[in-house]
Amino acid sequence: MNMVKADLLASIRSSPDLPSPNEFARRVIRLTQDDKVSYALLEETIRVDPAFVARLIKLANSAWQGSGGRPVVSVKGALQILGLPAIRNLALGFSLLSGYRKGPCPQFDYQGFWSRSLALALAFQAISSRARAAPSDEAFSVGLLVNIGALALATVFPEPYGHILAQATLANKGKLAELEIARFGCHQWELGAELLTGWGLPKIYVDPVCFHQHPEADLSPVGSRPYVLTRGLALAATIADLLLDPASRTPEKVLELYRHGARVSLESAELVALGKQVATDWHEWANSFGLRTSTAFDFSWVEQVAADATLLSQSAPEDPASLRVLLVDDERSSRMYLKQVLQEAGYKVMEAENGRQALAAALENPPDIVVTDWVMPVMDGIDMIKQLRKTPTGAAQYILVITAQTDEDHLVQAFDAGTNDFIPKPVTPRVLLARLKAGARSIHLQRETEKNYRELQDIAAELSESNRRLQEMSVTDVLTGCPNRRYALERLQQEWSGSTRRQHPLSCLVVDIDWFKEINDLYGHDRGDQVLRQVSETLRAGVRTQDVVCRVGGDEFWVICPDADRVAAAACGQRLCDAINKLAIDAGDKRCGISVGVAQRSESMADPQSLINAADHNLYQAKREGRGRVK
Repeated sequence: MNMVKADLLASIRSSPDLPSPNEFARRVIRLTQDDKVSYALLEETIRVDPAFVARLIKLANSAWQGSGGRPVVSVKGALQILGLPAIRNLALGFSLLSGYRKGPCPQFDYQGFWSRSLALALAFQAISSRARAAPSDEAFSVGLLVNIGALALATVFPEPYGHILAQATLANKGKLAELEIARFGCHQWELGAELLTGWGLPKIYVDPVCFHQHPEADLSPVGSRPYVLTRGLALAATIADLLLDPASRTPEKVLELYRHGARVSLESAELVALGKQVATDWHEWANSFGLRTSTAFDFSWVEQVAADATLLSQSAPEDPASLRVLLVDDERSSRMYLKQVLQEAGYKVMEAENGRQALAAALENPPDIVVTDWVMPVMDGIDMIKQLRKTPTGAAQYILVITAQTDEDHLVQAFDAGTNDFIPKPVTPRVLLARLKAGARSIHLQRETEKNYRELQDIAAELSESNRRLQEMSVTDVLTGCPNRRYALERLQQEWSGSTRRQHPLSCLVVDIDWFKEINDLYGHDRGDQVLRQVSETLRAGVRTQDVVCRVGGDEFWVICPDADRVAAAACGQRLCDAINKLAIDAGDKRCGISVGVAQRSESMADPQSLINAADHNLYQAKREGRGRVK
């Protein structure tokens, strides 16, 4: 951390005006920082605030949606679904939202700030759920607090920050960030990341807060969880902008939406559907908090823009100073006159006195526009145009012919040769510049189309790569990183077929964690998740290279052992039991271990499921005989 930022952070943290959680939220935060806290005590504490209870249950049902379970109607049920980290972050976020609806900086739109934060939270929640990058409740909290640095600056330094806001709108985030850095030594998202770190937010979420406005600065490996979180947060910010800021609804913003979407494996139809759902949810949540709402933005507009190449190309006309004009005329006085007109209008002018010179100049230093006389010695304008159109660069240039022959036959001849337009003699500056302006628009449209095509190609490539990663994620258990049940069934079928062809042995272990329910009941699901990760890492470390450890659900794992008979598989199972015992995992007055059922493929087994059933049967035998053993 540089000294300027360190001094700023120290000044903000020591300020009595620093946005901080209220007493209720601080008590909830203290309790949730203790992994062994009693859920009964936490439930009793939370019940004191009915508004927080209602929002907690609402969010729990949102996270639980689609699971097939019954709706959450109690604080206890919400605690079990959300877990301690989410409760801690939600207490912080909801407390700040409720307590800082207005403040000392008149240029800062406090209501608008929280409206956008809420939209961003809902968007990031939906994106994280689809990308399986973070639990939906944790994503909601991160999205709600991502812009907390701006609130801190407006509240602690109202006057200087008000001056900054007067110079740059929130829609121009690049300009705003530059002004923040010039005045305070860092931008709001960097400051927000520091504040969130101090409030206990995990680093996996803090870095995306810092980098999401410029995700290219995040050097995380493509497809990694930090990469997806940063790009997902950038996408959520873009959706929030489209939803709440009419000035941001531009074709460029749509391309930005698609770029961020491709990086988290969301196609255009999914993006539009997600945007529509966020708009609906935002109205409901904003009303529940008493925030002002507006007419919902129709995300169908995004599809219309994407389908219309001309909309994607609409922007300011090409600056004449960026265009090069090749002026071709054998009459020096006429050429000098037209050159002066063009230079005064801002064009960069090259000259040639006949078609042959013009062709050589155009090939050596390709112009954007060619203005040529028709009748010239050595090579006339029409022959030059024909030759120029055969070259790769000349095919795209905009060409104007100056001619005194404006009858139908001559004009058809000129257009057949490849000219774009003509100017009748005598040439007047006003007509010449008007025709050039039309040519500049055509050039600009062509360049924008090419640029958009390249960007769409990049998006398609990123989407293809994202889909590949998504396919990998579909067969991976998010919590442990092990292959999941879907992969286990496919892999077991492959090994079964190979075993049949080669007549090699195939065995399978079904592993169950002993007393796992007691761990969840006594210490909560967060501790249960830690145990699952510990056990999975130990199992993978204890098997052969060719063996496959899969988490198939709850606390159950399968170990697929190709080219291993029952004796070898049982030895592997005992080795795993011993390794887990060394972890010394407590489950109250019991010691957590594993029970293992072993089975080898035999001729009497009809299919892979028969092998699993046999191993499962032996697992229950091991459980009945006292647990912590191989059967």
